[in-house]
Amino acid sequence: MGQNSVVDEIRASQNRIKREQMTHTPQANYDAWKPFKTAGKAVEKTWDEMPTSAKVEFIASMHPVAGPPIALKDSAKYLKQAGSEIFSGQPIEAAKSTGLSALSALGVLPGVPAVAGMIGGKGIIPPEVLAKANLMKSKGSSVDEIYKATSGMTPNQSGIYLGHPDGKPRIEFPDEGTKYHSGGIRNFKKDHMAALKEHPNEYTNYAMKRKQMLLKVEEAKQTGTYSPELHARMQADVDEMGRKIGLLPDSEYDQLSNFLEHPYLYNNYPQMKKTNFAEVHMPSDSLGAFDTETKQMLINKAAPKLKQHGTSIHESTHAIQQIENMAGGSNPSKHLSEVITENLELTKKINKIQADIKTNPKLTTAQRQDLLSEMMSLMDKRRMQSNAQKEAFMRYFNEPGEVEARIADQRKFFPQKYRDENPFYKMYPWEKK
Repeated sequence: MGQNSVVDEIRASQNRIKREQMTHTPQANYDAWKPFKTAGKAVEKTWDEMPTSAKVEFIASMHPVAGPPIALKDSAKYLKQAGSEIFSGQPIEAAKSTGLSALSALGVLPGVPAVAGMIGGKGIIPPEVLAKANLMKSKGSSVDEIYKATSGMTPNQSGIYLGHPDGKPRIEFPDEGTKYHSGGIRNFKKDHMAALKEHPNEYTNYAMKRKQMLLKVEEAKQTGTYSPELHARMQADVDEMGRKIGLLPDSEYDQLSNFLEHPYLYNNYPQMKKTNFAEVHMPSDSLGAFDTETKQMLINKAAPKLKQHGTSIHESTHAIQQIENMAGGSNPSKHLSEVITENLELTKKINKIQADIKTNPKLTTAQRQDLLSEMMSLMDKRRMQSNAQKEAFMRYFNEPGEVEARIADQRKFFPQKYRDENPFYKMYPWEKK
């Protein structure tokens, strides 16, 4: 496939997205996204053979605000993945998200840093600005008017959005300076090996002290004499010994800030810096999770770095939602039991109607027809929910908290100009109706 053909394929796909006329059938979705998959393969195959001028022209043609590429090969992988996701029957929004990541990865203007928009809440909005927004709302101003009037009132914050279903205010703050470090900025094993090599005697004393502390803590827990205060004092002594030979406190190796650099996030929500964090092996279809009970964040160790970065933004959004008491995230398993229960109830109702029709001779023709109509409606609903796992996934996928976290991830590479012209709340599905 030649360069012009690739461009035409991608433009055709972009037009399909803009029209938003795709159905939820796997084949129709695949047909709509097939050019992305084809173009992705073509780009990856022919890129190395293109002269520099052709590469720049090609990138510029792919996005209305595009400039020089920042991650073409990553983008090509995303383009192919979008097609593959549709082909395997995943929801269209999942592939649209993937395709958007591909395009935004190519859409950085010359001299403009790639910045994302993380979504924050009431806790970081100045009271006087929020008061103005609420007053405008009480007088009947639209969400657009409120957003525009409050834009620029607070440094490094967008205008205020007051149209979310949960009734909580939202703003967007920048992602400038954000980086993700697979394995952590500081690695526990490497740091300890270096300390042993450079300070053998001090490290030996530190290791013995640390081991004694762990043994005492374990013994205290088993005998019922454990004291958090005593544990903290012993840990502080060990940490101080470690600092003298270049080691971080144990807890800092497993906190969010050791993996995700994000100045604006930690400035707005300082407590996020110490969020329990770990890269772990997870199923291939799972990129990460945030546990609202333990407040621990997990990222798939095997995921590509770009995906790890986006997922850390996504899961951090869920953490902010909990801090701000906003509509939060979920998971498919939460909905699976409710779908199964609903289907069982539908079956019971259908069976009851069938029994009434067969055994009640006093039913009039009109009553019989009403019962048949009700039964057909129940059967249609049960048929739509017959694939319980798919239905559960769709409910999870469409929850407002999940939609919001995906928006934060999708805007990860959006140029500042694009973000200014396209406010974050315009991406909420209820704002598109």
